Amino acid sequence: MTTLSRPVPARPPNERPPVFLHTVHFWLKPELTDAQRAGFIAGCRKLGESQHVAGIRVGVPAGTDREVVDNTWDVQLVVEFADR
Repeated sequence: MTTLSRPVPARPPNERPPVFLHTVHFWLKPELTDAQRAGFIAGCRKLGESQHVAGIRVGVPAGTDREVVDNTWDVQLVVEFADR
């Protein structure tokens, strides 16, 4: 995955890692313009501003062309929560 979001800082050793990770893959409509795709990605990043979100990653496929890799999705969102 090519990461498009802000890096998630390393946690101090005494800090608990997030308990819940929510991962979503999006398949966007092929007719979307680059600006519309960028707007969608920006909207995903905005979710990271929520006080309930411990961390967020937004990315697009890395472009690896291997039979075992699914690159059919357009945007991946991974949201970290401190609790459920």
